[in-house]
Amino acid sequence: MLHEHIGLRYNTLRLPPDVAGADAEGYAFSEQDDIFFAANMFLNWGDLCNNVKTYVDKCKTALNLDRSTATMDEIKQFMQRISQTKNLTNSVAKHTTVTTHLSHVIKERGLLQLSLLEQDMVASHNAGDHWNRLLTLLQQAEVTSRDKVRLCVLYYLRYEMASGGDAMPRVQAVLNDLMAAGHTPILQRVRDYYTPLGRPTDDLFADTGVLSSIVKTFVDVGNIYTQHEPVLKRTLLQTLTGTLEGREGNAYSCPYSSANPPTFGFKPTEVMVFMCGGYTYEEAALVHGINQKTVYKPNDLTQMAPNAHVVLGGDRILNSNIFMDALMEGM
Repeated sequence: MLHEHIGLRYNTLRLPPDVAGADAEGYAFSEQDDIFFAANMFLNWGDLCNNVKTYVDKCKTALNLDRSTATMDEIKQFMQRISQTKNLTNSVAKHTTVTTHLSHVIKERGLLQLSLLEQDMVASHNAGDHWNRLLTLLQQAEVTSRDKVRLCVLYYLRYEMASGGDAMPRVQAVLNDLMAAGHTPILQRVRDYYTPLGRPTDDLFADTGVLSSIVKTFVDVGNIYTQHEPVLKRTLLQTLTGTLEGREGNAYSCPYSSANPPTFGFKPTEVMVFMCGGYTYEEAALVHGINQKTVYKPNDLTQMAPNAHVVLGGDRILNSNIFMDALMEGM
């Protein structure tokens, strides 16, 4: 959320100059140097806010020393904790300032409503309902031009194949009406991006068959704002279990020569993924969860090599603005 809605550069976040109490030099976010960030960097928004409140209460407790009644031992202990207490108060000030500003951004731009539609589009198939909700959001003044363009692009990706090509003219007309300066050709750029290489956009979204709808009716999807799962999750599952299909439609076999080749696909213990064009923090969180054995089901884990580990890299860390700008520049 920090990178998507504010922007991180070299692990440094700079708030707008009009934010009260903000550090002009910015805030560094590193899991090596920031204990609170390391413990909460992959949490959802609701859990993060709760933990920030707990963090503030911890700071209040640490500073609660009544010097008029304190014993000498208490004063001595407090003096010994001054450096740690100062670090704690600085960290609390940093995270409360950033969280407060992020909360303001979410309310000001109506991001909860936007996110709900985005998650619903990627997790379910209902073209008519999604189109009507999209048009409603596009008329709301608090929704920024960038957010409107992102919603239009997502709808186009979701329904272009299913509509037989009818989605593009409708969405393009909406973009023209919005007068989204500089973004009217973006749908064609999106098409140019995935069509020549045969990228199947259907793989970007959840299953939409009848069985899938029945399952979703009876299975709790958890947090409705975190329904989206990166395609990388499925790709890595197939890689780690030795079932990833090659270009010829066959599973990759063990790359090492052997007099007695295994009858199953090669199951690597170390996987290095390099995302040409960049990766997102959502994908980084996914890889972290895979390495912590919290992403896949127990049955899937038994099909992998023991101690399998994934490393993720790329030439940049993306957010929606960076990706759309790259599309407009021809990648």
